[in-house]
Amino acid sequence: MAQAMQQTIPKKPIPAYVYVVLIVFWPVGLYLLYKHLTSDKTNMMQNSKTMRYFAIGFLVFGAISILYYLPGLFGADAVNAAFGLGVGLAIAGGGVMILKLSAQAMQTAQRYRSYIAVVINQGNSSLHDISRALAIDFATVEADLNKMIEIGYFPFAYIDARHQRIVLPVRIQAAGANENTRVVRCGFCGANNKLVGNEPPICEYCGSSLV
Repeated sequence: MAQAMQQTIPKKPIPAYVYVVLIVFWPVGLYLLYKHLTSDKTNMMQNSKTMRYFAIGFLVFGAISILYYLPGLFGADAVNAAFGLGVGLAIAGGGVMILKLSAQAMQTAQRYRSYIAVVINQGNSSLHDISRALAIDFATVEADLNKMIEIGYFPFAYIDARHQRIVLPVRIQAAGANENTRVVRCGFCGANNKLVGNEPPICEYCGSSLV
């Protein structure tokens, strides 16, 4: 029976308290949402658009509040209207902020997909070669790959500082094993997964389902 070295890092659902904080005190809630989506490898690949949806919701709600309270500035209840207008502007500003953060998260996810394509699919381990192939400076490549290893994109990998390369584990097969190996491409991170026998159809690199 073939054996594979795997590191299972389950996808973390968004905690209920994040939604509560979003309602009660949205600036902190948005920060918690951003930290959650960018610290879990599966969430980053699959749900990086979630923040954009939240941002659009805040922008719409903020715009409605602004349009509702703006005429009141010129009426008898100008104080309350000014307060409501300020809240609307703050909510809209939060939407703009999280929209920028979502763009950064999506860019990071796309950059990570590029690393996976070069390291896993093309078998390139040299940090300098990866840097040249992706037109990304060496320091950023090294920092990104270390972060990806920390999160769990490259199970049991490490950076060989002396030879300036990323070292991936080798799948160990028992002598005489004669099982069919199939290659399945992950629809989320793009990695080519080699599945042997009855291995579960889960991407070894981003944790997404391959079905």
